[in-house]
Amino acid sequence: MKRLIVLVIAVGFLVSACVPPPPANTGIQGLATFGPTSPVQREGESGSRPYAGVFVVHPRGSERKVAEIHTAEDGRFRLPLAPGDYTIELRGSSTPPSMAPVDVTVRRGEYTRVELAVDSGIR
Repeated sequence: MKRLIVLVIAVGFLVSACVPPPPANTGIQGLATFGPTSPVQREGESGSRPYAGVFVVHPRGSERKVAEIHTAEDGRFRLPLAPGDYTIELRGSSTPPSMAPVDVTVRRGEYTRVELAVDSGIR
């Protein structure tokens, strides 16, 4: 029994060691906004504000979470990701606020700019 436990732990370490971390110069960065903030928008006002929240990242076409984005108070974020196609969703977005899923392609050697627009539900 002890040998089996040691074997399972050893295999787990080997598998985790084989998954390379994302390159430091590859991923996504951008800004999350929340709006509209009022049912009436005045001329010259943006109608939105920065959004501090949590978003889930998964490979496009899969529900397997690979990362979470935690935006700063100013709505900005930067997340290293391996090159590939991803979908970003607002965590827990079944009721307002909500956000349509955002598809993004990450290319090797660059940070892809992403805008995440969270809908307040105000109309």
